[in-house]
Amino acid sequence: MAAEVVRLLSIHRSGLLVLPGPARLLPAGCCDRTDMVHRLAAAVDDLERRGCDTIVLDVAGDLSALTRWALQSAHDIFVVLTPTAGGVHDAYRSTEALRRLGLRHRLRYVVNRGSGIPALAEALLDLGGTVVAEVPDDPELGRAEMDHRLLGLEGSGPTAAALRALAAIVDPRFAASGRVTPTPTARRLLRRRAG
Repeated sequence: MAAEVVRLLSIHRSGLLVLPGPARLLPAGCCDRTDMVHRLAAAVDDLERRGCDTIVLDVAGDLSALTRWALQSAHDIFVVLTPTAGGVHDAYRSTEALRRLGLRHRLRYVVNRGSGIPALAEALLDLGGTVVAEVPDDPELGRAEMDHRLLGLEGSGPTAAALRALAAIVDPRFAASGRVTPTPTARRLLRRRAG
């Protein structure tokens, strides 16, 4: 497995190590999803042996065996909440599914494309959740995505500041780097500790 991880591992100019997932979940002709769980677990173990102690996994919206393994292995799970009727409905459905898996205590919420208006207060009270970050609705974020730039590292303004604050929650060492002042709610959102 080590050779496969090394082959796929990329280093962003910021120093961030990136291990992109496959374009297709299963190789052609393969129908064994359990094999994918074992491959992901082995890749995470290999990354931990290499010294990576903060590993962020972006999982699908399904509850496949692979997604369940990632969620149950995580120390913290962060649910992205868009401040629209559909976004709130999705957050309710996600929260209910994750609670049924026994993951209630790991849930944190990040508002994406927020407007700074506390319109979500009632929904969050109902969800029993805490917003740990709010990323503003900003066209610059879309441009940065298209240009493959890390706006939180290379940009300025409220969106870049919100992304730096979120990074400090994911990995407190980022806050110690002097790039951001940690918020009182700072903690790791989705993390597996080495060892």
